[in-house]
Amino acid sequence: MRLIDQVDTQKLHLLAGILDDVPAPQFNMAMWVQHLPHRPGYLARLLGSGTECGFAGCALGWAAFSGKFEGLRLVAPSEDNHGYVVFGGRTGYYAGAILFGITESISEYFFSPRRYSSDRTHLLIMPQSPVTPQEVASRIRRFATKVDAVRARPKTDISDLKKLADVRQHETV
Repeated sequence: MRLIDQVDTQKLHLLAGILDDVPAPQFNMAMWVQHLPHRPGYLARLLGSGTECGFAGCALGWAAFSGKFEGLRLVAPSEDNHGYVVFGGRTGYYAGAILFGITESISEYFFSPRRYSSDRTHLLIMPQSPVTPQEVASRIRRFATKVDAVRARPKTDISDLKKLADVRQHETV
């Protein structure tokens, strides 16, 4: 199976849509999860407070918090760790790779703040990454759209290419 056939573009588009609605103050690419996530109770939902629950996280943190990706979960920050995401028994970028059917390198390209800026010094002095959720959504959406376009192209059978090469070889003789 080709790598491109493993990419789950539906999940990528779903995540991009989720990130489009994330308020910038509740988004931090520098940490998987910044605050203990909790869902608002019935009264908060009734009053329309939505996600005013103190949660902040990165793109994968928001994917887990959304509850739309079965098996993707958050491990809350503690004294021993800064919090992280887990999927399929893997954590961090590996979890993203498995969830979306992409390589770890592509997962890092989407979910690492270092991949959004040539000036990485801000990560040393600022606990909050300047990357916006909409920037991440745009990058993910562009990739998923390109994968969908490649898949939509007519497939060329390798035997057709060999036949074409044989015809061209005979034409030059």
